[in-house]
Amino acid sequence: MKKQILLFVVGVFSAVVVYYATLPVPEGIPYPNVLRGITAFLDIMLSVYPHLPASIRDIMDRPAITNNNPDLNVTETTLDGIPAIFYQPVGVDDQALPAVIYIHGGGWIIGSIYQFHPMVTNIAVSLTRSRPTLVISVGYRLAPKHKFPAAIDDVTKGIVWLLRHTEELGIDNQRTVVIGESAGGNLAAAVAQRLTFDVQYKDLPKLRAQVLIYPVLQMFDLKTPSYQQNGRYRTLILSSVLMAKMFSNYIVGNETLAPILINNEHIAPYARTSTPYSKFVSHDLIPQEFKKENYAPFDINLGYDHVYNEIKDTVLNPDFAPLMRPTLEGLPEVYIVTCQFDILRDDGILYAKRLEKQNVKTTLRNYKTGYHSQFHFALSQPLPENSEFGNDLVDDTFKALAEFTK
Repeated sequence: MKKQILLFVVGVFSAVVVYYATLPVPEGIPYPNVLRGITAFLDIMLSVYPHLPASIRDIMDRPAITNNNPDLNVTETTLDGIPAIFYQPVGVDDQALPAVIYIHGGGWIIGSIYQFHPMVTNIAVSLTRSRPTLVISVGYRLAPKHKFPAAIDDVTKGIVWLLRHTEELGIDNQRTVVIGESAGGNLAAAVAQRLTFDVQYKDLPKLRAQVLIYPVLQMFDLKTPSYQQNGRYRTLILSSVLMAKMFSNYIVGNETLAPILINNEHIAPYARTSTPYSKFVSHDLIPQEFKKENYAPFDINLGYDHVYNEIKDTVLNPDFAPLMRPTLEGLPEVYIVTCQFDILRDDGILYAKRLEKQNVKTTLRNYKTGYHSQFHFALSQPLPENSEFGNDLVDDTFKALAEFTK
């Protein structure tokens, strides 16, 4: 019986891979078949995972932590109850170290600090090659079981505790950086805003910088040029359909909103024209070079008032959508990574434009052949012997981190 089940699973997986091999990939992406294979695997996992027994999901969510690197001490701990892993260079106990706080992605519905352990190990080793750096991976509860604002509340709680104990932890509180990718970039941007603008945190050490790698920053407009150009591809890791399901799970704990989100009909027409928030996502802010192909202005008369009225408090909440905060001046320096073949590209561009206009020092890097999760996949591979990954997105990000922590 077990053999039959195994053969069935292998057969299904093979059929899915063969199917994905026929799907288009945009021209200009290197190694398109590798990307097809990765996307096929992720889609299978996302489809199967919710239906697995809880015991198996627990094993997948929390694989054993191993450390085969003699240059790092790896410690599992909690920060005021929030799970975290510390990656500390060996032999530097007598000096205050810069700290890089990493927040993992996964659309708020998958991922854990344990699953991301190999990747964060590579981050810690690579950073320490240029300068001893403490890296802390901070976890958070996941949707759909734990809806918004559970994730941002957990991340905030953990980082606040960390900032209150920098001296005893041996952290240089002038050189603390937060970094996140995708949903983790959303949480990194949101926690930076909380720490900057919430009066209860005014006496805490300030973040030196925030590094946002293809972050999710808004749900007000899901027909930006990058959504239109890239959302239909099932082979680009993150499609419009998958993003809609993630948003829906994060907001309401199920996928009932997804069909409306896919069509961008969750915003009432009056809100697209008569509220200041519409200016934050104006396509006029996006350079013309990103609107040359496969783009048409969205019909602002489409949308359901009743849906918007039910979810607008979340959609406009900066803790959920950092792009929606009216005032940004005063935030720590921002380094934003966007990818040409990513539906979230324009989120990063729009945020960078608004940050610059409000006098926040901002660097925006868009990678012409980049796609969603490229940073993660590059860092999940064996670490190169030198400090260069041969991947501009990764190498440039590490140079930025080195500059922020020097």
